[in-house]
Amino acid sequence: MNKLFLVIPFLILASTYYVFRSDGQLMDSTTDNTYLEPDTNPGCAGVTFTQWKTCIYQARIAKCDDLPQNQRPSCYSASNLATKQMWPSVPTATCACSQFWRYYESAQADDLIDKDGSYHRCFSKQSLINDAKSDKFFYDKIFAPQYLTCAGLRKY
Repeated sequence: MNKLFLVIPFLILASTYYVFRSDGQLMDSTTDNTYLEPDTNPGCAGVTFTQWKTCIYQARIAKCDDLPQNQRPSCYSASNLATKQMWPSVPTATCACSQFWRYYESAQADDLIDKDGSYHRCFSKQSLINDAKSDKFFYDKIFAPQYLTCAGLRKY
């Protein structure tokens, strides 16, 4: 029984470390840890939510439905692949994206979109960019303008 009291705290500590890295950031469950934007001073570092949303509104982001009927499935597929990594209600979303959207829900208009680094880690992740690029229209007309260009990140 006494050994159980020693083992339980160790298991709790070990499982906590597994979920959180030593810097307090959630670990990603994916093996892709490559980012296309440098960690030091990413382009989105000085962009506020107001600037980001205004840019998106002014850019008049396209939709897959703007395409001819026969070209829509490829756009929908790319959208689905990207959404699986970046939308928090989807179980396969990356930790960085989930962390960003949680921050987004409580952020003020003048808060920086990359305050905690989660925006950069979410949207410049190599695997997400690759999924978005699986359809040229989706990447060029929907994903890149909204999540890269308007956020101050480079288009890759």
